[in-house]
Amino acid sequence: MYQRKSFDELATAHGSKSTGDEPAAGIQYSHMRLVPKVDSFRPIVNMKKTMSISRRRADGLIAGKQVFEYTASKAAPINQVLKDAHAVLRRVRNANPNITGAAVLKNDELFGRLKAFKNLPQVQSVLGTGELFMAKFDIQSAFDTVNQSKLIALLRDCPVLDNRAYMVYRHWAVSLTSDSIKKYARHALPLPEAESFGAAVHNLSKQSRQQVYGDWSGSRPVHMEGIVSQVVDHIHNNVVRTPLGLLHQCVGIPQGSIMSSLLCNFFYGQLEREHLSLIVDPSRTLLVRIVDDFFVVSTSRDQIMLVLERMSLGVAEYGCRLNGPKTLVNFNAVIGRQVLNRTTSSNFPWCGKLINDRTLDVMIDYAPLALMDSVEQNVSINTSSVNGCMLRHRMLGVVRSRIGKLFLDGSLNSGPTVSLNLYQHLVICAKKFHVFHRRIPTRSSQMQLFGVIKETTELAYIMMRSVHDMAGHARL
Repeated sequence: MYQRKSFDELATAHGSKSTGDEPAAGIQYSHMRLVPKVDSFRPIVNMKKTMSISRRRADGLIAGKQVFEYTASKAAPINQVLKDAHAVLRRVRNANPNITGAAVLKNDELFGRLKAFKNLPQVQSVLGTGELFMAKFDIQSAFDTVNQSKLIALLRDCPVLDNRAYMVYRHWAVSLTSDSIKKYARHALPLPEAESFGAAVHNLSKQSRQQVYGDWSGSRPVHMEGIVSQVVDHIHNNVVRTPLGLLHQCVGIPQGSIMSSLLCNFFYGQLEREHLSLIVDPSRTLLVRIVDDFFVVSTSRDQIMLVLERMSLGVAEYGCRLNGPKTLVNFNAVIGRQVLNRTTSSNFPWCGKLINDRTLDVMIDYAPLALMDSVEQNVSINTSSVNGCMLRHRMLGVVRSRIGKLFLDGSLNSGPTVSLNLYQHLVICAKKFHVFHRRIPTRSSQMQLFGVIKETTELAYIMMRSVHDMAGHARL
């Protein structure tokens, strides 16, 4: 299916189609695996792995026929090569959030938009009345249907992607409130703002508190023209190796690339500006999106229907159309002859969250993890890691993933909702701790286990207190 829609067979250097055993000359490729879905497969390309480059050279004549010798060499992983480009485009997006339209890249951004929407006069007047209308929808096969020409034209013509110079700082960071593991990252600043590594650290310290930064391997200047050219080459020349041979992606963008989500956000941000901006009234409607998963809430049912009707028609030049069976609303609705799915619960599900249609309170959707068996199925264990370190690292990660303003801030959520969010999260932490401990091959000592529990609860308390303090409440 994916070969027919998104991939073409790649010919070898002598004109025939490549096979799984014969590499194509001079082609840089990565490996693809198929992840099962309900009724199809999702192609995921491994771009973290060291890449293979096959080369061909003449090796004389045998029986009057030219023969070739094929050799394979290694190249840096694609995601490693693209890290500077990702850092620069992420910096551009953070400085110009409108470029990605309704996209929210993290929970704090969603918190800000929901809180601002909740404080609108028209919204305040209907809170608690049941007159908030909600809908969610996504794009069918989003990554595999992106129009490459449209995306490349957007990157080349976008005014904020001008030929400006940036300094990319490669640094390491250690958080004083988490697992103390050194993490390597890149941070881009436009020139001449980027005067030194100290200036970069000063900029970073505004975003993350209680972190220690160190220079990893110096800095390097890059130009936007070179970044755009690199990304365009990445889009145009994605080649994967499968048992059927080498395939070239002609439609869509590769799943598995660090650029994929960011490129999708640029792409659908432009779609929103061209086709939805005149429909959505920001004084009574909020449209947000996580990559291709849209959520819209409004005081007007007609506003919701206008958005759904427009997207149900599809947007041919963007190669996208609404995924009808996955569309959900909290009111009776029909588009054409299709009756849309309706939820009867007051808590509207979207991307692992529950948003109350009366109060706009936000909770985590723990229904899929209600049973211990479900928790165990959602936990993977790396048995090659040091057992005690792995348990500590995973538990601290579980805490960090769910504690934040979106779920614990009292200016958006009611007191009972904040308490419920905290209680549910601690229950899930306890269940995951049990699963981690039981599935680790070698048992940790009681002292190690108590140490992990102590650090986990201390981190949870520090993060909760931070949210509480930033909201301006009395200190816990």
